Amino acid sequence: MTHYVYIIEAKHAIKVGFTDDVDRRLAELQTGSPTRLRVMARFPVESEGAARTLEREMHDQLAPYHLHGEWFQRSALKYVLRPELRGKRRKISRGFWLRAEVMRP
Repeated sequence: MTHYVYIIEAKHAIKVGFTDDVDRRLAELQTGSPTRLRVMARFPVESEGAARTLEREMHDQLAPYHLHGEWFQRSALKYVLRPELRGKRRKISRGFWLRAEVMRP
């Protein structure tokens, strides 16, 4: 089953997490949010284990932008979604290859 590591944007923050259904997860988060949320990107991976690993690596890389839990400063987007990586395969550590599915506003 395909899983996804996602980036969801709030007004001044982003959330990096994983799920097997990004739209359902967005709806769950939206219920408790006073601001509109939107999916910025989803990274498909082949398993839950791969999703957990990638999520942890992204959290580690974004640590300087950490706010609380799985939320990071919105300015971290420039680090994660650099223009040269959008829509292209990129290799990350531990042998994973990704193609980001970047959403349009």
